Amino acid sequence: MRLAEVLLTEVGDRDDPGPRSSRPDWLSVVVYLRATHKGEEYVAGSAHTLPPGVASPWNHPSIANGLAEAAEALCGTGVDSEGEASQGQVGHLLSRFDMNVTATTRSQEAALASVREAVEACLLDLVSRADHGLVGAPAGESRSGPGLELHGPGRRTVSLARDAADEIDRGWSPAPGEQARTSVPSLPRIVARMGRCAWARLDSWPDPWGTAVAHNEFDLPGTETFGKNSLDSYLLEREARRLGLNTVRFRSVNFHAEDQAGRSIGFHCTTGPSTSRFTAKVCGDKQVTRTLLARAGVSVPAGQVFSGTEWLQAREFAASLGWPVVVKPADGKGGVGVTSGVRDEASLERAFAELARNGHRRIVVEKHVEGADYRFLVVGDRVVSVIQRAAGAVVGDGRSSVAELVLAKNDTRLRNPHLRTRLLGLDALALDLLRGDGKTPDSIPEKGERVVLTTAGNISRGGDSVEVLDETHPSLLDLAVRAVAAVPGLDHAGADILVSDHRRPLDEQSAAICELNSLPATTSHHFPAVGPSRNVSHALVEFYAQRYGLATAMRPETVSVAVLISGRVHDVRYRQWFAGQARQLGLSGWVRSGDRTDLVVAEATGGLDQVSALSLQAIFGPRAARPELVETRLISEQHDGYFEVLR
Repeated sequence: MRLAEVLLTEVGDRDDPGPRSSRPDWLSVVVYLRATHKGEEYVAGSAHTLPPGVASPWNHPSIANGLAEAAEALCGTGVDSEGEASQGQVGHLLSRFDMNVTATTRSQEAALASVREAVEACLLDLVSRADHGLVGAPAGESRSGPGLELHGPGRRTVSLARDAADEIDRGWSPAPGEQARTSVPSLPRIVARMGRCAWARLDSWPDPWGTAVAHNEFDLPGTETFGKNSLDSYLLEREARRLGLNTVRFRSVNFHAEDQAGRSIGFHCTTGPSTSRFTAKVCGDKQVTRTLLARAGVSVPAGQVFSGTEWLQAREFAASLGWPVVVKPADGKGGVGVTSGVRDEASLERAFAELARNGHRRIVVEKHVEGADYRFLVVGDRVVSVIQRAAGAVVGDGRSSVAELVLAKNDTRLRNPHLRTRLLGLDALALDLLRGDGKTPDSIPEKGERVVLTTAGNISRGGDSVEVLDETHPSLLDLAVRAVAAVPGLDHAGADILVSDHRRPLDEQSAAICELNSLPATTSHHFPAVGPSRNVSHALVEFYAQRYGLATAMRPETVSVAVLISGRVHDVRYRQWFAGQARQLGLSGWVRSGDRTDLVVAEATGGLDQVSALSLQAIFGPRAARPELVETRLISEQHDGYFEVLR
């Protein structure tokens, strides 16, 4: 028997802060193995839930790299004998796994122990299946009996086994007698819930792109545990430091930057110091935004807002507009709840009812404007980046299933700091789209065939991002600036524009503003799937520093900082934790207790990226700690060598 494919992945609960949390409520590790034996293929799977509060092994870069190397080491190895001898050789395979992964803390040891147990159970089951010559070993004869059910909070059970009646495997039918055997793992089910992963295979890799377009990969060490908003905040703080400003952080998304004279500017996520509560409320209400834009002479789609009980009026209005229409919550954001391309009353009723069930009291129905979807990021009176957003899709290579193509695409997205928390899924919408196309997750699309899995260019649901500022026509850039200027007090925002071709002038085509976002994500501009990276965070900090009169001076890529951490940071091993983070980032310096019982002091030297990552990590701390304030000040003293823990 020879291992042909090894997949290790994390699976978290949808209601949890996420696998990247340092204190997850619930987290599991899933192993999927495929092997060849005597001309036949066999698959096995195993799932193991980590102990409560144990962080994902993928949170630690060295362990994540080790898991990738372990998967490569296992893939291609063989177990040549049968029976009990083959069972014994599983220990040899596990030793190959152990050689590549090393834990340095108790939490890491607990996480790796769970991964190892899942790998061992999966290997034993795979050997048993091959020994019996069955796709699934007969019930009661599988020597390992690995579980394929995850038991999450609230007694919720997630099954990763194939089921002929299951939506995720629609179209799959068991062979005669199959149901009498132990469960066979479902790759589509695993892909539907996957997080970060380690994946290796002997076969040719699935090609989900279909073109020679290079998809960007970025290395940003120290940010593995950052959520979406924390990553935005990290980039802003890094650029403040690049401009020679000191920072004070009191939450993962809140900090202010100050110059040597004490003048300061504050940021909440990506909201700047001049964005008032009024301005944010205006942008959060699509109908109010529409009215202000129309008053300023900016084109918006024809539309109207309805209460959740006014379905009949909404139907009549949609008919008067003409199909297709768009249905979305009046107070929505991030593309959540938006249904575009609604072409009949039945589809309208479903979309309207779904929003009403989800608690949206005000629902917008507007004319569907044909064209591509773009996000223009406006800072002051200029556009600093334009992202074209395409629907999530894969392109067939003629040999891989839809599930395999999605897995391959997500494997690349996981190496992009923006896209790694926005994986392409196999959710209910994707399954409906596949069914409408006569396909299932197990279908093998023809070479070059594009399979769409989302209805809109929503990157958070797996859409693709392409940076196109350099080729965008100036008339469209002017439209975006005028749209943002239409809202009083709005100095920077994301303007979402629908237009056929960003390269053509506005007088040759129609365009419409469909949304203004006063809290725009910046990471899509820093880390597009395709196209050049734009340092929009630098533009934001520089704009507000100039506006509020802060003195700035560019710093080199290597910096030294003094860090003061206040809060519950004594007798909780905070200093040891801090030093461990600094060492993983390759920083030099020291950490010690402060002159108060609620203070820890440190100095660190290293790359700007790594120092800034440590500065944000400091607000989290180890499990028992509760840091309240992190003050980071640029200093001239340089450190080298090992990062030390002082008394």
